[in-house]
Amino acid sequence: MSDTSTAARAKCHDDGYIVSSEHALLAPGDPPLSEADVRAGRIKGCSHIRCRSCGQIVKEIPHAIWKRPWPVGPTLQEAYVNDKLADFVESRPDLPHRAYACECTIESPFGATSLDVLWEISCHPWSCGGH
Repeated sequence: MSDTSTAARAKCHDDGYIVSSEHALLAPGDPPLSEADVRAGRIKGCSHIRCRSCGQIVKEIPHAIWKRPWPVGPTLQEAYVNDKLADFVESRPDLPHRAYACECTIESPFGATSLDVLWEISCHPWSCGGH
């Protein structure tokens, strides 16, 4: 019997990356992103990000950026729970961004950003939930 708890799973290097639509996401069954992958420039986005604050898995929408006013508080929670996040993004095939959200936080990176770096500079609550 295998242990599938988050604590027993291998985690991505740098606690994972959130990435724009110009980068691929790790596919189900892929091993976590390694230090060698990062050094070689083979960065893929973490596909199993969990929020330290609300405990939810982070959802993503490719080729999308959050519209203003940004969803916050109860509006964001309701959109997350009811799969209505797409109502709050501008989505076009030519947009290089990727919209990410949990119940309490949103982000739209351009390029690739380490979740370790986001934690250090802004106490951003997301981290690799293990693969």
